[in-house]
Amino acid sequence: MNFKSFLSSLLLSAFITSGVSAQDANLPITVNVLGAVRTPSRCILPAGATVLDALASVGDATRAGNLVKVRIIRKSTPDKTETLVIDVKKILNGQSKNVLLRDGDTLFVPETIF
Repeated sequence: MNFKSFLSSLLLSAFITSGVSAQDANLPITVNVLGAVRTPSRCILPAGATVLDALASVGDATRAGNLVKVRIIRKSTPDKTETLVIDVKKILNGQSKNVLLRDGDTLFVPETIF
């Protein structure tokens, strides 16, 4: 088995154990980006897109955007949602890892209170 075949089988087994099919792993995701951003919209992003990718796709946050308390709202089960609070400034400074988005997530940038 050559290295490329080994890597492919390793990735396939990782998808199987994570509950994601190899076919689904390459499908684009749809994410809503709302709040204090330049162009709030529903975005179609490639698989593996991150918070920074989503912000870039809408032209970044406005001046009033609070990048310390960005929220990802996602369905954890069909009838429950969870909210993750992300500090984008820490991601930009290299102090925190960028967060992968999932299909159906909503990214919300709140306004800073003056």
